[in-house]
Amino acid sequence: MSAQRSPTASLSDKDKLGAEESRIDTIASPTPDTPGPSSRAKAGDAALEILGDGSTRHQYTEEEDRRVLRKIDFWVMPIVLMVYFLQQLDKSSVSYASVFGLVQQTGLVGKQYSWLTSIVYVAQLVWQPMSSYMLVRFPLSKYLFVHVLFWGVIVASTAGAHNFKGLITARFFLGIFEATVAPCFITITQMWWRRREQTMRLSMWMAMNGVTGVVGSLVTYGLGHIKGSLHEYQPHSVPSGGISAFGPLIISGFGFDQFKTILFNIPFSALQVIATLVSAYISTKIKLKWPVLVGLTIPPIAGASALYAMGRTPELRNKLLGCYYVISVFTAIQPILYTWSAQNTAGHTKKVCVTAVVFVAQCTGNIVGPLLYKTEDKPYYHSGLTANLVCWIALLVLTLITASYLALMNRRHAKRRVRVGKSAVVLDTSLEEYREAAAASAVTDGEKQGGPALNDRAFDDLTDMKNEDFIYVL
Repeated sequence: MSAQRSPTASLSDKDKLGAEESRIDTIASPTPDTPGPSSRAKAGDAALEILGDGSTRHQYTEEEDRRVLRKIDFWVMPIVLMVYFLQQLDKSSVSYASVFGLVQQTGLVGKQYSWLTSIVYVAQLVWQPMSSYMLVRFPLSKYLFVHVLFWGVIVASTAGAHNFKGLITARFFLGIFEATVAPCFITITQMWWRRREQTMRLSMWMAMNGVTGVVGSLVTYGLGHIKGSLHEYQPHSVPSGGISAFGPLIISGFGFDQFKTILFNIPFSALQVIATLVSAYISTKIKLKWPVLVGLTIPPIAGASALYAMGRTPELRNKLLGCYYVISVFTAIQPILYTWSAQNTAGHTKKVCVTAVVFVAQCTGNIVGPLLYKTEDKPYYHSGLTANLVCWIALLVLTLITASYLALMNRRHAKRRVRVGKSAVVLDTSLEEYREAAAASAVTDGEKQGGPALNDRAFDDLTDMKNEDFIYVL
C-alpha cells in the first residue's frame, strides 16, 4: 500500500467524493472486461484504473490526506454507525423483555426462548452463501439498502406476534435481512480506509453493541412503567448471543428486581464501549493484534470462572455483579478478530469469501450459545458459563498459534522477494502514520541501494498468497 490514501486526492473535493462513490459500486461488481489504460490496470482493483499502470507514485500533502479522511469519516461513518446501532437495538434492547414476562405472556416453554435467539443465526447461516455471491455481483450500496429496508419492515411487524410461532417466523426473516449488514460493513471499511485506520473505524461501529445496551436499558426501563394495551415485551424483538440473551436473567438471578436488573445492565454496556475503543486504539498504536487479543481473553475467563464457582446468596450479589461486569470485556474481541482477518486478506473476491466464512462461524456460535443457557439452569447457568470458558481459553491458545503462523508467512514472502530480485524488506506504509509513510515513500530506488523497498503492487487485485509484497499483520 502506498503512502497515499487514494488516487482521487488530486481531484476537486466534489470529484473526490464522486470518484470514491463510484469506486465502491465498481469494486462491488467487478467485471473481467473493465476498461483500463493497461493490462495491469485491468487485472488490478478500481483504484488502479485511475492510477493507470501504477508506475508513477503520486505524492500528496498531509493536509490533503487529512481532508480526504475527514470527508470519508463525515459522510460514510455516520451512516454505518446509525444502521448498525438500529440493527443491534432491535436485538439487545429487548433481551430485557425476558425480565418483563416475555416467556410467561407468550407461553414459551422448554428451549423455545433459546430458539427465538438462535433462529436469527440459523437464517443468516442459510442465507449467507447466497448473500456473499450477490455481494460480489451487485453494487454494494444498493444491495445493502434493500436488505435494510425489509429488515425494518420485519422489525415493525414483530410487535404483532403473540406466541412462539409468530415470534420465530418474524425472527427467521429478520435473520435473512440482517445477514448482509455486518459483511457489507466490513467490506465498506476495507474499501474506504487504510489498514491502519480500519481497526478503529470497525471498532467504532461494533461499539454500537454497547451503546444500544445503554440506550435500550433506559428505554426498556421507561416502557416497563407504562401500562396500556401492549405488554412490556412487545416493542423492540428477542436478542442474540448467549451472554447477550441471558445477561438480564443472569443479573436477576443475583437477587435484584426487574427494574434494578435493567439499570444494572447499563454499566455492563458502557464498559463494552470503553473496552472496544481502547483495545482498538492500543492495537493501532502498537501495530499488533495478538497481544491485544490475549489481553482481552483474560478478564472474561476470570469473571466467568468466579461466577461459576460462587454461590447466589443475597450477601454475594454485589460481588457477583462485579464479576459479571468484568466479563463485559469479551465484546472487544470480535472487532479485533474481524479486522485481523480483514487486514490479512487481499483480493476483492477473497476478502468477501473470507468475511463470509468468518460470519458463518459467528452465526454457528450464536446458534449454539443461547441453547447452552437454559432457563431451567437458573440462577447458576453452569453449562453456558462452561462453554464460554472453553471458547475463551481456546481463543487464547489459537491467537498465539495464528501469530506464529503469520510471522512464518512473512518470512516466506521475504524469501520469495529475494528470489525474484527484490529487497527482502518491504515497508508497509498502510500501517504507518502519514509522516512516516511519506518519508518511506520518499526513498527512491531502494532495492538497488540495498535498502527496504515499497510495496509497488498495492493496487493489484491479487490475493495475499500471490502478492509477494503483502505484509501480514501480527
